[in-house]
Amino acid sequence: APLGVRMMGKLIKPLVSSVAGNIAQAMEEQSRQMGDLLGDARGLIVQDSRALDNLGEPIEMGSPFSQSSSTMSVNGKTRSSIQASFEVRGSRGSGVATMTATDGKIDQLSLNVNGRNLSIDTSPSSSSWSSASVASEGGSSRGIGQNS
Repeated sequence: APLGVRMMGKLIKPLVSSVAGNIAQAMEEQSRQMGDLLGDARGLIVQDSRALDNLGEPIEMGSPFSQSSSTMSVNGKTRSSIQASFEVRGSRGSGVATMTATDGKIDQLSLNVNGRNLSIDTSPSSSSWSSASVASEGGSSRGIGQNS
């Protein structure tokens, strides 16, 4: 290859690898955050008696089939938002949950079961479920969603 092309390649290679590394790192972080949010959503759903009446126990969460995320930085303050829809299954039925989260905290969670749309309480008092109750339901006992 001509000298100019080789020089250009040497200049661009570090930039491309740096961008690729940053993208991979962001995707890994988003995946970790989504796993945490799904654990939190499961905890909120198992605390909702209407959800349990419609779905039955144990509650199983599917992977998101629809997901979008955005990150915005204003005056040095970064804010990230995630919206996702995923299947939720129980012994009596299944439904689709839709979640909106900002900066790793669930703002809104709804569950559609058999055409009925249930709004799941996401207030701080409702999310003080313990990791022990989730572990007994077959979930993770990592303490996701535990209030300190």
